[in-house]
Amino acid sequence: MIKNAHYLVAVDEVVEGKSGTASFGLDRFYSSCQQKTIQGVCFFALSLINIHTKNSSLLNILQVVYSEDDKKRITSKK
Repeated sequence: MIKNAHYLVAVDEVVEGKSGTASFGLDRFYSSCQQKTIQGVCFFALSLINIHTKNSSLLNILQVVYSEDDKKRITSKK
């Protein structure tokens, strides 16, 4: 880290479309690029951004995996 530098913390959701049935965490997620839900995998990425040098450092990435309880709760809200 640089002394007296300014940083931002950014969280980004990434949905990647996939076909097939053998991928871990494969489910239906909303894709803002396609403006609809698609079959794929979803990740949340946490980054630290230095606004002076415009460098980004990935701190953590987490895959979204729905449990059976989550799926029941989502379908009951529909």
